[in-house]
Amino acid sequence: MTFDSSKPNSNESPSQFPAQAQTNWSRIEAIVSADHQWNDAADASDGKHNKARFPEQASAPSTAANEVALYSKEANSISELYMRRESDGNEIQMTTGAVSAAASGYSFLPGGVIIQWGKKTSPGTSGTITFPIAFPNACFSISFGMIRNASSSTQSLYVNSASAIGPTSFAYTNTSSNTDFFWTAIGN
Repeated sequence: MTFDSSKPNSNESPSQFPAQAQTNWSRIEAIVSADHQWNDAADASDGKHNKARFPEQASAPSTAANEVALYSKEANSISELYMRRESDGNEIQMTTGAVSAAASGYSFLPGGVIIQWGKKTSPGTSGTITFPIAFPNACFSISFGMIRNASSSTQSLYVNSASAIGPTSFAYTNTSSNTDFFWTAIGN
């Protein structure tokens, strides 16, 4: 037997359709208790979420004034979590399946910002660093942290020019060829 919203009607007694009434209540309990606390005895945790599951949406849902929507949508062949601002506002990607917490790695911030980092050892006086992953649009910033070489009192490290920063790499110049350095890149 399946759920039947027409049984019982407001003018009918549930006792007229006991099997259907039981099916309807069982179905309601199954829906409400999915991912929620549901106890036979009243409990302070009744109705609270155990977890939230979001079926994948084909597109961003509409939102009215004073509400936001959290939903799942496919990005790069996997389901990701998104938020849509009120009044059909901006869609913000909240997660990404790609994160690498390694010595040279990358991570993702909500809204599409990507942070990448690494360490260059024995860098020579110039070279190119290839990012662990390509920035989809652009690299906005490169920062360095030099590991001081005791044999050199004057050291500098810099990106060669704005045009030397691309979505996959950047070129650098180092005045002390044996000064290792850390780098951080931010983009989207």
